[in-house]
Amino acid sequence: MNPKQNIQSVQALRGLAAILVVLFHYSITLELNPSNPIAIFLSHGWSGVDLFFIISGFIAAYTVSIQDKGVRSSLEYLAKRAARIIPLYYLVTLTNMGHSTESYLETVKSMLFIPLGGTGPDSLGPLYGGARIGQGWTLNYEMYFYFVVAISMAFGKAKWFFTSGFMILTVLLPVAIFGLPESYGFSGFRFDNQYISLMTNPIIFEFIMGILVYFIFKKMNSHASAIWYLFIAISIVAFAYNLYSPIFYISRITAWALTASFLMISLLKLEAMGKLQFNNFILKTGNISFSIYLLHEGVQGILLKLMKKISGNADIFSNFSMRFVLFSLSLVLTYYVSLLSYKYIERSLSNKFRDVLLRKIRFSNLEKKPV
Repeated sequence: MNPKQNIQSVQALRGLAAILVVLFHYSITLELNPSNPIAIFLSHGWSGVDLFFIISGFIAAYTVSIQDKGVRSSLEYLAKRAARIIPLYYLVTLTNMGHSTESYLETVKSMLFIPLGGTGPDSLGPLYGGARIGQGWTLNYEMYFYFVVAISMAFGKAKWFFTSGFMILTVLLPVAIFGLPESYGFSGFRFDNQYISLMTNPIIFEFIMGILVYFIFKKMNSHASAIWYLFIAISIVAFAYNLYSPIFYISRITAWALTASFLMISLLKLEAMGKLQFNNFILKTGNISFSIYLLHEGVQGILLKLMKKISGNADIFSNFSMRFVLFSLSLVLTYYVSLLSYKYIERSLSNKFRDVLLRKIRFSNLEKKPV
């Protein structure tokens, strides 16, 4: 398969990951009985984060040429990734800055992609205190991964061996020294330094799994044996079933990442075979998935306050029908707000920010060349 073609499957999976996370957060509003089958399904929506990390590993390997190496290539890669994340993330973070000295410090740490730490329930892994906005904790991992990839470019064609080797060693070394702590598969280690805790959390393996999916993808063609069809069928069924009842619930890797990786491989193969196409709505959802991911909690929070204020009834959500109205309106409003965010912030502002960064890097590089 030509690795430079447009891959619809990845966009569709981005959309799926965002929807899963949104449903997880919005389902809290519904206050369903935990034993309700729908509630069980929605409660596993946080697995969308694991899918996002696998996609990130895949995209990194997909977009970075094996010939790229050197400081300039590293800086350009970081500039492109930073431009993709920073404008919208900083904007959302600043709108949630608060008014206390502590909140200002938390805002700065969040904008530097450093976990906040603390002693609350979120101080455990993989959040380690998270960020100023709820979803920001995942971007701490994303930026760490991007830095490792950028450094690995110094190794040329061996960049992915370095990236995977470094991250695997970083995760496994504490296990060799300290053994496995309780709930390691979900929480990892908790060191005094929150960033070291982040670097050693086993969720890091999900980026590596995404890289592995890419190398499988590179070998794909339009032909499939009976084994491929069996693998695809089992993968799709397993992923769907796993959303309701995780098959191997001993870690995030076994509970969510394995089935997500197999689903991604299956969709990529079906697309390579020419047997899979997605409609524009699904692809558009994938395009705006980053905005959906960052904005959905804020959108619902504002909508909740507006509905209470307009109705004049602080107990308006005491009955299920109004909670369902909030749930439904939140979904619709989040989608349209994300469309605007994608157009005016992700595409417009982020592209301008990227161009400025790239010009500075290239100009600096030219200045160092002898005349």
